[in-house]
Amino acid sequence: DGSFSLTITWSYPNVYGHTWQFTAVPRVQNSGGQVKEGRPSPASDPVQPKGAPGQPDVTIIAPQGVTGSSVDLLFHATPGDANGNPPGMALTYSSPWGSGTANGADQFVLTVPMTASGSVTVTQTASDDSSSNRSLVVQPAVSVDPTTAVMTVRYASEKPLFCQTLSGTTVLDSGKGVEVADGAPGYYTYQWAYDTVPVGTGIMLACGGDGASPTTYEISTTR
Repeated sequence: DGSFSLTITWSYPNVYGHTWQFTAVPRVQNSGGQVKEGRPSPASDPVQPKGAPGQPDVTIIAPQGVTGSSVDLLFHATPGDANGNPPGMALTYSSPWGSGTANGADQFVLTVPMTASGSVTVTQTASDDSSSNRSLVVQPAVSVDPTTAVMTVRYASEKPLFCQTLSGTTVLDSGKGVEVADGAPGYYTYQWAYDTVPVGTGIMLACGGDGASPTTYEISTTR
């Protein structure tokens, strides 16, 4: 029917949001090399060039609680630049602990094992399937450093946090965990030293908001 389509790759993002119109001018060349030019086509409908959307960002907002030996973490995804695409692009997430689509507030919750670490990736996808993504490394909620005999608890919403070192049901040491700066609003990071415990002792380290029975975050180790 004489129609055709042509894909134009733009060298730079359409940062000013300009729209464009196009016309086509048919040309033919005979065997003698003479070029004949036809009548220009009508102007096209206005077109707004689109590029790949900008990278989204992902942060941990706060813990939502503890489920058994896992912690429920609330994440927030910040959309990247639309780059000429319509607003409201889909924000999806993927991780070793689950995948899905962020809710209307660009948030989602993942249940992460306390001692696990891994990456959470958020992808922003436009209507033409172009996309961009960014990842966040999630550190273990509970970890120990055997060289310094220090237990670290991240994402703790309780303040202050009490900790105990136990051998079986016997409390070897008890006290308040020390809050350390982590630059993240909405939750707290604590450290608890168990260096007074004799080397070679099999122990349970437990921290929580209740000083009488701090068992919210637990990890077994050997001093």
